[in-house]
Amino acid sequence: MVIGRSRAEEQQEKWKQSARYWKALPLRSTLLFASGVFCLFACFGFLASIFNMREAGLLSATVWALSSGGFAVLWVIAGTRRHINLMIGTGVAQFAFNAFLPNYLARHFSHSGHFVVDPGLQRILIIDAALTLTLIVLGYIFFIAFAGGEGKRVYGAFTELRLANEIHRTLVPPIRQQFPSFEVAALSISAGEMGGDLVDVAQNHSGWLAYLADVSGHGVSAGIVMSMVKSSVRMAMQSDGSWDVAKLLSSLNAVLTPLSSSSMFVTFACVSANHDSQLTYALAGHLPVLHYRSSTNCVQENTVANLPLGLFNDARFSAGQLHCESGDILALVTDGLTETANEHEEELGLAPLEEVLCQNASQPLDTIVTAMRGRALAHGKQLDDQSVLLIRRVG
Repeated sequence: MVIGRSRAEEQQEKWKQSARYWKALPLRSTLLFASGVFCLFACFGFLASIFNMREAGLLSATVWALSSGGFAVLWVIAGTRRHINLMIGTGVAQFAFNAFLPNYLARHFSHSGHFVVDPGLQRILIIDAALTLTLIVLGYIFFIAFAGGEGKRVYGAFTELRLANEIHRTLVPPIRQQFPSFEVAALSISAGEMGGDLVDVAQNHSGWLAYLADVSGHGVSAGIVMSMVKSSVRMAMQSDGSWDVAKLLSSLNAVLTPLSSSSMFVTFACVSANHDSQLTYALAGHLPVLHYRSSTNCVQENTVANLPLGLFNDARFSAGQLHCESGDILALVTDGLTETANEHEEELGLAPLEEVLCQNASQPLDTIVTAMRGRALAHGKQLDDQSVLLIRRVG
């Protein structure tokens, strides 16, 4: 009895998994599948007219075809989605309908006469109809078995994509944040369901840190590394009140190096501020920090030569200092913008983004973010994740 219950529970779980796949199908795919089932089983109505050839009629055959196809669709919906009540209702309705329909057809769709059919020909047609009916049923069974097997594989990939999208939305939401002397805005748009770019702002009692990370690769594996980076940064800030960005990069590298494959690494760019509004920045294999100076209406590129994170255990990291006046803007961008190529395979580069920064420096940060990404899209199609993080001195 225990073994029986265990097998029954196993079958129930398989049915639940299959139902989750069918429920996840888009409406268009569901309608296409239901239409195929309807057409397949509607054949039964016309085959039935061959079995009862002497009383056959086109109208009665059509009614049987519509009922056969309609009930088949109801059975498929109930079975694939595990609607027990619908299955019971469909069975009762079909039994009652099949008991009522012959008498109804005889009264309202009767023939004025009977066909005269050669018995030998009728026997051959009935055998052909029976074989056709058998093949239709077997074909449907094989079709459902194939769809169920492939469905598990497709559903697994679909689930991974949906999980990746949820991870990305959780890890990389749009950022709008205000500090006593600075305002921060950031946006990351992935090229697929799950990107490799991460933007974040973290703070503790000593100050705040705004950073942008670009994980090589895409998908769930990149999402896992992104979550490691985000949690490691926040843990480091909470555990060490006297943190500095060079020490932070060393800590991140120590975490990522033993866990990353040889083909996976992380480029990183960050800007930090203490309560005295002194700014420090660091880069790990990343593009320069763009510094728009309001006094001269020009952009300066600030860089520090460091290796990407996750490559070598003994890597050393250094940092630089920044001085911002009121109205100055710092911009961090990923190579998804700068490497955008046009039809001639010419990459955008940093210069056009610097021009956009100068032209829109007086606008809200959200507007500048949109303008910079719009400049990249005007140059070419997005093929990689595109992220922008802006910091403006307001006091």
